[in-house]
Amino acid sequence: MNFFLASLTIYERPAKIALALKNSGHNVILIYCVEPKDSFLKNCFSQCFKIENSEQIDSLINQFKIKLIHIFSTFSDPLALYLVNNKKIKTIYDYKDIFEGLLKLPYEKEYYQQQQFLIENASYVCHRDFQIYDYIKYKNLKNIRKFYYPDLVWSNSPIIKKIKPIKRSRTLDSKLVLIGNFVIESLEPKWSGHGNIHNIRKLLSFGCQVSVYSNALFEGRSQEYLALASEYPKFKVHPEVGISELHAQLYDYDFGIFLTQGLHFSGLDMYVNSSHFMNSIPTRIMDYIGSGLPIIYSDQWRQINILNRIYKFGLPINNLEDFGLKMSELNYTEISRNVIFAATYGLQSDRWISKLIDKYMKIINED
Repeated sequence: MNFFLASLTIYERPAKIALALKNSGHNVILIYCVEPKDSFLKNCFSQCFKIENSEQIDSLINQFKIKLIHIFSTFSDPLALYLVNNKKIKTIYDYKDIFEGLLKLPYEKEYYQQQQFLIENASYVCHRDFQIYDYIKYKNLKNIRKFYYPDLVWSNSPIIKKIKPIKRSRTLDSKLVLIGNFVIESLEPKWSGHGNIHNIRKLLSFGCQVSVYSNALFEGRSQEYLALASEYPKFKVHPEVGISELHAQLYDYDFGIFLTQGLHFSGLDMYVNSSHFMNSIPTRIMDYIGSGLPIIYSDQWRQINILNRIYKFGLPINNLEDFGLKMSELNYTEISRNVIFAATYGLQSDRWISKLIDKYMKIINED
């Protein structure tokens, strides 16, 4: 069967879903506008149509007799807005983040209004976290039809390096890795990346090796990190790499880390509202798990706490002062086995995809 996805550009969540759908024997067709940096993401789809105008979108809808499109969007891109506004098709809006209420320094109000339009006018909202519940309550919205489909580990593909038997046992001399995009410096220069620097410095003081992967570091905000690397030989700065290369490199580390910048200050983050940590889950968590890495994370992340209670893949910390004691008490072999179970069974895309297919078919067949 043909399933249709749309995304302004191609990022990991739609590509993961597409790959799992293909593995289930389905044809996955993507409508997009901007070429991705990583060709692997595009190869996860059966067919890709790059469009430049609304006439091309309408032509594809007519050509394939599309009934349902699963849309992956941030909050304001024109492709998502056009599709949701087309009442001839059913749409699923899959948000990456709900930006109103996320940042202490707001985006343009127009962007918030556009995202509210997507939430209120799509046939359904697909959510991977709790942000939608908080948003509906905050905005007092009614009759929002929604369903949950979590972010998951990549399907077992020959391009993604498979997890090998446990080989690590170190604790305080561990190799730690942090991946992700850090806040834009112009948004809040005083605190941009500042908490991360202090967190990394503290981890280095325990004797850990720390590496950071992020394209954002090389867009005007790398000086502090490069200075730290020159001060500490155990700290390495890497540019962003493609997903298949990233997974291969992550295998060489012992832990993935995901610490809020506010952790150093024993309080809340300086630019992100606390409700965001309560209700969202970082995409990179699944990259760590999929590469066999236990996770050290700030216990402010409620969604990670919930998953961790089920799969026991991580070490939650409230204060870096307690890091040394917690690491010394950690059973690395046991936590590594838990991560492998989560990656190959509990959070594996191929094991979940039938739930999404069932939802697609139910929506398509609704009156």
